Amino acid sequence: MRIFYCLIMFVFLVFNMDAALAIVSVEDMVKIKKLEDYFNKMKSLKAVFHQTDINGSLSEGRFFLQRPGRMRIEYIRPDQKLIVADGQWFIYHDPVMEETTRIPLESSPANIILKNHVSFSEGVTVLDFSDEDKDTVEVTLTRNDEPGMGSLTLTFKREPLTLLQWIVHNPQGGDTVVKISSVKTSDKQLPPELFRFDRLRF
Repeated sequence: MRIFYCLIMFVFLVFNMDAALAIVSVEDMVKIKKLEDYFNKMKSLKAVFHQTDINGSLSEGRFFLQRPGRMRIEYIRPDQKLIVADGQWFIYHDPVMEETTRIPLESSPANIILKNHVSFSEGVTVLDFSDEDKDTVEVTLTRNDEPGMGSLTLTFKREPLTLLQWIVHNPQGGDTVVKISSVKTSDKQLPPELFRFDRLRF
């Protein structure tokens, strides 16, 4: 469940981007707006992820997102957990435990990442913004309603602007690092079968 929590925290914070900006300069706000536009211009995204959690455990898989309403987080190793948002339901399947959980999509944190428009306005605070590195840009966010849950740092490649990794900072100490590669964004839809959960396949 730790992997599940970390990815959900990521998508909840990142793609919501309904953020209340902390004290940042006007110049930084312009740069942050470009990060916001990065998400708004994409219709869909797919990537490969490699994750290291706070105890050093490794996992990997594939991530798919299509706005509005659809998402797939597909673990390949060490197990084959699956998260699917199909437009109505948010579904988490654990084949090892033989458990499937469904909640209405609108009641899930993932619903926020699947909205049509991403904006920095409310619900999240920008704790830090850094563009001192010549190759990357970083922004750190925390949720306003539950700041005790920790924070999230997103790292982007500058040119072309591309999401490279996210780090979940646990308030009790320790970080979970998720690096992504083979990132492809598009203004086209992904195959609809990606966002269907067939219980008979598992």
